[in-house]
Amino acid sequence: MEHLLMSWPYYLQRKGLVSFYNLENMKKVIASIIFLATLQSTAQIPEIQDGAYKNSMDFKKGILLLRAEFRFKQIELYPTFYRVSTKDKMAKSPLRKHGIWGIYKNSVLYLDARRLGMKKHYVKVQEIGKYCYLIGRPIKDISQQAAIANAAFYGGLIGAGIANAAINAKIYDQIHYLVDLDTGVPHLITQPYLEHILAPEKNLLMKYKEESYPHYLSVMLRYVRLLNDVYDK
Repeated sequence: MEHLLMSWPYYLQRKGLVSFYNLENMKKVIASIIFLATLQSTAQIPEIQDGAYKNSMDFKKGILLLRAEFRFKQIELYPTFYRVSTKDKMAKSPLRKHGIWGIYKNSVLYLDARRLGMKKHYVKVQEIGKYCYLIGRPIKDISQQAAIANAAFYGGLIGAGIANAAINAKIYDQIHYLVDLDTGVPHLITQPYLEHILAPEKNLLMKYKEESYPHYLSVMLRYVRLLNDVYDK
């Protein structure tokens, strides 16, 4: 199959359907397709047990904190966030005191948003891997929090609300995160960060840098998946 794909551009050139310049571009595209398909075909899905996990490393190693029946209720304003409750006596205390990093149930992972630097509730992980992808609420830095506090001091709740909305508007398009299971720390999905985590995989990094639109979220997520596939081998 690989031989047939690579010979196709030469056939088109002989027929006068593509120029030499386009031929070289086609060869690069097909080579990239073969490379990416090879990585994807070797992906493995680890077995994960339903239950609560104390931290990201325990989740990665499959070490459960406890098993319990958890109920999840989606929050309307933030569809990736959920209120979590349980009737299990052993689970109530760690759930209330944020002693649970994440809960895995029915092939879905939910993370305690407060432990990620966000506000309360649990956030649903969109894709699980060494680098977990999630869509969370903005994590405000100290200066942004100070701006909201100052607005509240001078303008009360209305002033705080206006300041908060203004800051959220500025960072609204930057709420796509990756959580590294080795550290549990969330990072914004950006080109510099993606290139940083791709650096150990030189071929993958090279392919990413050759992309026409490396800043597109869809492109960056594709390479995150490929990188996760490499770690899952």
